[in-house]
Amino acid sequence: MKKILVIDDEPEILKTITIYLELEEYEVLTAENGQDGLEVFEQQKPTLVITDVKMPGMSGIDVLKKVKEIESDTEVIVITGHGDLEISVDALRLDASDFISKPVDIEHLLLSVKRAMDRHKMRTQLKAYTKDLESLLDKKASEIKDAHAMLLQSEKLAFSD
Repeated sequence: MKKILVIDDEPEILKTITIYLELEEYEVLTAENGQDGLEVFEQQKPTLVITDVKMPGMSGIDVLKKVKEIESDTEVIVITGHGDLEISVDALRLDASDFISKPVDIEHLLLSVKRAMDRHKMRTQLKAYTKDLESLLDKKASEIKDAHAMLLQSEKLAFSD
């Protein structure tokens, strides 16, 4: 089951988002501020973080930065009640998966979550394929090196006769 961490200082929003995500069979973790959210994140390592931008203490943009520093492959969706274009550009520049305005349209949120999960899955698969390819290339390079050494050895034997 995929874990999602939802961080918002408004308990009603936390509850509503949690209910809808659990109906979609996600395991939902919650926090009411950025600092608590980062602690949960470090302990649980969820696939996706959904964070409000405007919160007391640590902003959602700060949460986004910290999450990406800790685990760059984690997807982050940023939510705000303040439709600030500059904040949305900053969030996307920092590799947020999406930026959603309040009031949250649940259908939009669920679609955004699905896209973020798909993006995470593709990124994970790409890393696995890349690792497999690098391993195969290393093996082939070693085989070529061994074949080259054998060829040199056979040439030395041929010329020594």
